[in-house]
Amino acid sequence: TKGNKTMLDTATLISNNELTKDKLIEVYLDYVNNFLTVSAFAQWHGLTERQANVVIKRGRELNNEKCCFKVS
Repeated sequence: TKGNKTMLDTATLISNNELTKDKLIEVYLDYVNNFLTVSAFAQWHGLTERQANVVIKRGRELNNEKCCFKVS
């Protein structure tokens, strides 16, 4: 959440290739619940907008799989 930025040091996780599936879902849900724009999300997490879009897209896919949505 925005109040605990250090918990989601996304830029460091990306640079160290440590962004797990669970962390991607967590970061995606942070975006959904706490941000209105990709730009604000990217700035908060120290990402470029391109990186933010990739993280959001992959997190959405993983979250949808976890929640048992399968779109054919």
